Amino acid sequence: MIEVIKESWDPAEGKVNVVVLPNGTLELFCPIEEETIFQKLLSSLSETAREQFTVWKQRGGYYLAKCTDIRWEIHTEANDRTFQLIYKRELKEVFSKLGVPSLTSHFGDLIYHLCLLYHRSSGQFGLPDKKLYRIRRRSPILYELYLGHRRLVATPSPPLFLPRAAPPPLFPSELLEGWADLHRDMIKEWSNSPAIGELLGSYENLHGIEEAIKEEFGHLS
Repeated sequence: MIEVIKESWDPAEGKVNVVVLPNGTLELFCPIEEETIFQKLLSSLSETAREQFTVWKQRGGYYLAKCTDIRWEIHTEANDRTFQLIYKRELKEVFSKLGVPSLTSHFGDLIYHLCLLYHRSSGQFGLPDKKLYRIRRRSPILYELYLGHRRLVATPSPPLFLPRAAPPPLFPSELLEGWADLHRDMIKEWSNSPAIGELLGSYENLHGIEEAIKEEFGHLS
């Protein structure tokens, strides 16, 4: 049996209630919809407003799914380009001894949020000053990259075994500067991408529907 499932997501922006339909698509869901008084209020609206409420739920579900897809694409691209940096600088042998550094979730999440801000502000805001990226040395072989208080690149795992008296391999700290450049580049590139333009267009459309429905509700009070 395929059933309609109600779920709640808890993104950083706050809880979002959705309905997962049998075909796998999402719709926004307002818990107040289950209240009898809400159904009476809804029936008091014009036919156009009632239809728009349905459209809002459907397009809202598509919008949330699109947000998730873009974030996943950003994280995937960031990891792919990380390995390109390593191989481009011929550092494969170094990391075979040290362990490959890994990007934290902040790396991609900040690209997602800041590219939206960069797009909306036409490039005035959203791109961090390069001076805000800081490299912290934890040991002779362990380094980390931070943007403000958020760690973007985690230290590699310490070597499990090194020959006795062998000098520890040196971590190429200049690579972290390359990651800072990559982070800034991806913010600019994604801000100009068709996907972000479409996402913000969907958001404005949803906002317009919300305002029209709220205005009709206001006339009923």
